[in-house]
Amino acid sequence: MTKLKVAILEDDKTLLKEAKLSLEESGLVEVVFCSFDSDDFFTKLENNKVQALVLDIDLAGHTLTGIEVAAKCKLPVIFRSGQTDKFNSKIEDVSHFYDFPVERLKKICSEEATRNVLKKFIKQVESFEKSKKVTLNLVGKKSTSLNTDNIVYLTTVDAGPSNLMIYFNDREPEIATDLPFNKLLEKGFPMDLFKEIHRSYYVNFDKIKEYIKPTNFIVEIINKKGELIDMELKIAEDKQPKFRKLFSK
Repeated sequence: MTKLKVAILEDDKTLLKEAKLSLEESGLVEVVFCSFDSDDFFTKLENNKVQALVLDIDLAGHTLTGIEVAAKCKLPVIFRSGQTDKFNSKIEDVSHFYDFPVERLKKICSEEATRNVLKKFIKQVESFEKSKKVTLNLVGKKSTSLNTDNIVYLTTVDAGPSNLMIYFNDREPEIATDLPFNKLLEKGFPMDLFKEIHRSYYVNFDKIKEYIKPTNFIVEIINKKGELIDMELKIAEDKQPKFRKLFSK
């Protein structure tokens, strides 16, 4: 059985060690990294691949709470706290407004209770990850399964209206065949995230790094040389009022 890869954020160093030990002793989890500092946590998150987060809620001395960290990262999360009851309404808000799995785990609980929560959570994460997969025909390759979370934007290419160049945040760009924009929904793309900003571009709104009002979005992609770069994408003039209103909220 493949273990769930997680990252832990806990502001108390002693409790951090206890959390790591408790999770690893379950036999269900691999702790990829842990941190007691939110800035360090975000830095490590950029450089490590994890499937889920284990977060303390009340991070003393930090600018963000665990709930705000979860909302920023948009990954499946277990809130591990001695005060989960106190923060119930805020945890429910996270669960309501975002589509990723959310669970609670008290800092002091039995090994059996920990395993039960983890088993349930792992099933939720598996379903969540499966829902983000699309299967596309890439030039020079067989039918390929891709995670939409790694797709930054899609654009038309000279090869024809049914072919799209796909830019990623984890691999070099590739051309998908038989994929006109009007088939994105049919192929399984989450259209609440992938938005048309120009007749030539659909962008994953979770991947927008900067909005240069009102004309451009900045995204981060891997280019054809394998380099991580910022890419500036033009917003069509007729769509600028829509996005100006959206980003002013």
